[in-house]
Amino acid sequence: MAGVVAALVLRRAWPLVLLTVALVGELVLFLNAAILVGRPRPAVPHLDAALPPTSSFPSGHTGAAIALFGGVAAIVLCTVRAWWRWLVVATAAVLVIAVALARMYRGAHYLTDALGAVVLAVPWLLVTLWAVHLAAPPGGRRRSPARRGQGATTPPLTTR
Repeated sequence: MAGVVAALVLRRAWPLVLLTVALVGELVLFLNAAILVGRPRPAVPHLDAALPPTSSFPSGHTGAAIALFGGVAAIVLCTVRAWWRWLVVATAAVLVIAVALARMYRGAHYLTDALGAVVLAVPWLLVTLWAVHLAAPPGGRRRSPARRGQGATTPPLTTR
């Protein structure tokens, strides 16, 4: 939903592509790491009676929070130049930490499970942002050669 809203507001498809690829890729990373590691959940009373029987490492919720909230923060950083964009980044960081702490509190994960999600999801989000940025500049416009200082053969027009 966040990707659709961002794409509609910015009139560009790249925010939707970024969030979709980041979330789907994070899911693939999480599932493969969980299969390879197969770590059992902590041996504590779980606050969630319907806790899925998947493995503990890495924390899929933490990874998904990084992909979603980090992706939204990246979209804001790439498109907004106002001071409040840093509030969005700080809010994203607080939300990711809150998700990780909530999963540990509920007995679903160890601290290393949440940290494992960070190690997997942050680089994946950065690579995804880089790839999407190459395909479509975040500003949505390609600079003309004259603006970059390359090939400018005529002076800019001025009006008097």
